[in-house]
Amino acid sequence: MSGGAFDYAFVHADDFVAEMQRRLAGCGDDGAADELRTEYIKSLSPMTLQLLRDTQLDAQILAKKMKAIEWLFSGDTSEEGFKREMAEAELTRFDEGYLTWNNS
Repeated sequence: MSGGAFDYAFVHADDFVAEMQRRLAGCGDDGAADELRTEYIKSLSPMTLQLLRDTQLDAQILAKKMKAIEWLFSGDTSEEGFKREMAEAELTRFDEGYLTWNNS
């Protein structure tokens, strides 16, 4: 029973993450720097930018978990493999260097 048990829904989440990364970098649809978009990003408050980055990371982790779930239900991984993938998805918080501490 191999294949997309959820019609490869995780791919859409991956695409969402990639689009967020591109927009936060101030790039246009072609991937090149977009002056208007860059100015818009610069106009956002530090708190809004942090919320966007945090959400981007959450979406990245969710996409990895969605893929693990899809593979489990498709018979493409074992329960042990599923558990390992879920744990590794959480480690993204540390691997990507996104973990921030509020020292206030």
